[in-house]
Amino acid sequence: MLTTSDLYHRFQSTHLALFGTRLDDAAEVVNAYATVFCEDGAIPSFIQPMTEGELRPSSFRDCALFGGATPVYDADALAEGQAIQGPALVDEPDTVIGGAPGATLIVEPGGTLRMTLGT
Repeated sequence: MLTTSDLYHRFQSTHLALFGTRLDDAAEVVNAYATVFCEDGAIPSFIQPMTEGELRPSSFRDCALFGGATPVYDADALAEGQAIQGPALVDEPDTVIGGAPGATLIVEPGGTLRMTLGT
């Protein structure tokens, strides 16, 4: 699993390679984008079969932050009270919300997503 420390050090290393300098100060993840390609078409082992009426991902994306194929949900298709277990990505018109492994995203009234991190 990719930790925040790993992500920070990867950022610093990439910045050094691209720009010849390290920032060495605090970093904030503002946006993260991911694309998934399953060459063999197999569904990742962490995806459990769903029964009728359960929420289904619209697609999967390869997400380095979460270590591989990650379910993607369309925010416009979510209904109040639905829960998504991380790892997961939720596509909004202008951003992507990442739910970390162990996190739960609950759709609240008005479509707001409330994320609770696992322990």
